[in-house]
Amino acid sequence: MAALGSLVAGIAHELNTPIGNSLTVASTLQDQSRAFVGDMARGLTRSRLDEYVATT
Repeated sequence: MAALGSLVAGIAHELNTPIGNSLTVASTLQDQSRAFVGDMARGLTRSRLDEYVATT
């Protein structure tokens, strides 16, 4: 049982790390996209467009 618990913990860690990283990237991209949409509504500058393209 101890070996099985260790195996399950190892697998969970190997899955949670990339899933957590993906979630962080997706939420950051979502936040930046919302800010970009707001900038578009107020008047988009070339530098802001360049910044968004470089970031994404």
